Amino acid sequence: MIPTSMPFVHTMRAILAAMLISLLLPLSGQAQFWNPPAARYEAPDFTLADLGSNQVSLSDYRGRAVILLFWATW
Repeated sequence: MIPTSMPFVHTMRAILAAMLISLLLPLSGQAQFWNPPAARYEAPDFTLADLGSNQVSLSDYRGRAVILLFWATW
């Protein structure tokens, strides 16, 4: 059974409105999409060990999107 309490109804209306806006905004022609930089610079090549102690180089992934996550606790 779907709850019909007022906070739930207001939350669902807000979520539906946000979804509708996000779907229609690109169609309006007003959306500003990210433009890539005019000049592209190549990242310097580096090599690191993965969790299996295998050497992995950035150049192994040339032509692919790479996301680097630097995480540390100290």
